[in-house]
Amino acid sequence: MSLEHLKGAVLHFSKLRELAIAHNKPHILRKLDSVCVDDYDWFISDGCSMWPDNWGDFDTCFWHDAAYYFGGTREERLEADRELYAAILMKKGKIMADVMFAGVRAGGWLPGTGFHWGYGLLR
Repeated sequence: MSLEHLKGAVLHFSKLRELAIAHNKPHILRKLDSVCVDDYDWFISDGCSMWPDNWGDFDTCFWHDAAYYFGGTREERLEADRELYAAILMKKGKIMADVMFAGVRAGGWLPGTGFHWGYGLLR
């Protein structure tokens, strides 16, 4: 079941939990269980941020956005980026995976880009 119909949709945590269960995303479930939801805005994903939709894979980018939404440690960010890399490698090939990985590593921490690491935290 593709998630493309959720592009730009504002999701409540209960819906994100339901999707994480259906798509076997235990790391997202762990985050949902470990954070105070009052500290976060509602979840939204644009898919592959700053990237043509047909070049990436919306579902992969949706889950990458979910990881970035919560933020966390440097190790968790690297894990999220490696998961993105592995999925894009399988679906789109090495060149696309290398370019996307370089992009998220270089720009994924910059506040103001919309979907930076920890973008869901209310400030």
